Amino acid sequence: MHRHLYWSVIGLAQGAYLSVQPDTNRALSARPTYFIWLALCILLSSFALRIWDLGGPSLWSDEIMTEFRAQAPLPDAMENTLKTIDQVPFYFMTLRLVPTENEFLLRLPSVMFGVAGIGLVMFVAIRLYNSYSLALWAGAWLAFNPFHIGLSRTARAYTLIFLMSVLVSYYFFVLWNGRQTRRAWILFTASSLLAYLTHYSLFALPFAQLVILGLNYRHKAPLIRRWFVAQVVAALPVLLWAGLMLLNFTSREPQWGDPPQVEDLAISLWSLTAGYNGMFQWYVIPGLIVAIGGLVLFFRAQQGRAIDLYWAVLLTPMMMLFALSAWSPVNAYIDRYFTALLPALVFLIARGWSVVPRRALQAAMLSVVLTGSATMFVSFTQKDYQREDWRSAATYVAGRYHPDDYFVVDRAVTITSFERYFSYDHTLNVVQLSETDTIIPDVYPSGRYWVIYRNPDENIHQPTTLPAFNPFEPNPSVTSEWLLKRVEYVVEYRAFDGVTVLLVEYDAGNCPEGQYCAPLADS
Repeated sequence: MHRHLYWSVIGLAQGAYLSVQPDTNRALSARPTYFIWLALCILLSSFALRIWDLGGPSLWSDEIMTEFRAQAPLPDAMENTLKTIDQVPFYFMTLRLVPTENEFLLRLPSVMFGVAGIGLVMFVAIRLYNSYSLALWAGAWLAFNPFHIGLSRTARAYTLIFLMSVLVSYYFFVLWNGRQTRRAWILFTASSLLAYLTHYSLFALPFAQLVILGLNYRHKAPLIRRWFVAQVVAALPVLLWAGLMLLNFTSREPQWGDPPQVEDLAISLWSLTAGYNGMFQWYVIPGLIVAIGGLVLFFRAQQGRAIDLYWAVLLTPMMMLFALSAWSPVNAYIDRYFTALLPALVFLIARGWSVVPRRALQAAMLSVVLTGSATMFVSFTQKDYQREDWRSAATYVAGRYHPDDYFVVDRAVTITSFERYFSYDHTLNVVQLSETDTIIPDVYPSGRYWVIYRNPDENIHQPTTLPAFNPFEPNPSVTSEWLLKRVEYVVEYRAFDGVTVLLVEYDAGNCPEGQYCAPLADS
């Protein structure tokens, strides 16, 4: 099997090298009469799945940061983005052009970017592969993909990342196929520039492009020279942004989780293709079979075209990030960062199934639709798409809060998220346990302390509600360290999705001998 896979990859690379002028210029077949109706059904279904109860769940902490950057004065929004070292500004600036007054409106642009990405995938399949059936298959696979649906319902840049990945790849192959007009170069450069300003993960695109160009350097020398110029122009703004980020860099405590294991690669494939919610369910089996089967069919067919090799190469940054995260102190291996690579899976799986008879292709498409529908039906029924229920947590505290109470949080984002739903008319007494720019008092006075404890478990695969955690179990969280020293003074305890609220109450003046009431702040 390994030998066959080796020769499949070699054949693919040789085909891409010999395919200097791919057969994407052949005449486009006649459009089937049913294409428009099926494409419209795919787009409407994708919109319905992404818009369902869009404004119901509370914003989670990352979305609340998005809301701030969309609504705050521009200097404050830019400063906040600069202080987050893995963020670039384009997505947040687009939100400043549309209404974002509530949860629904804040998430709506992600929905629209997601649906637009599905339409663009079908367009690219027709223009670059000259195949209406491939367009419908790829569009349906993506429309019912639980991973893409979940990210489309989140006020973050992920669906824009996907859209830009497809768009830049399309214009690259427009140039590759010989249509090197001024308009094409401008569109390729502009889309690349905006892509790099959307997220750093989109630098996987020039990596894959460089590999393809390198394999054809003798035949594509003029294209390579102009491509390098376009990349310098496109990368310049993000390089300037990175310079500003370094000038504003503030040291913070690391928040990395445990390094990924080998099995995480398999779970990532499961997550990106059939949706992962932390447990195995029988209804994901057809989707996994179709995804894995499509990849196997693709490599067995050894479809040696440059664009096919490009999609295969575009998946390799996932392996690179895995190696970096597994063998270094920095763990950035999180499935949602692979949105830039998702178009590669879409087209590779669709290309694999394109070689089978029509009935098998239709059965595979039906399996994808049923799997995605079942997964989302369960998700919508159980409402497991709410990551952090700040609304309920704030309502619970509001009914028991005294004006002189203290709040204990791990980071600034925790109290910011809580305050988003907590109504008050005075300055809150906040004890922030981490981040180097915060001064912690030497002694905690007598009183009531509301501990706002975000779920410390960062599941690198699961975008849905995380399982409940035990706040009294030791873990690396600074909140856990603070809480465990005062566990006998906990008088109230309530768990919500992604966040737990505890009330710690003690009197330092009447502390029994040997008890731990008002200790030094050594957390």
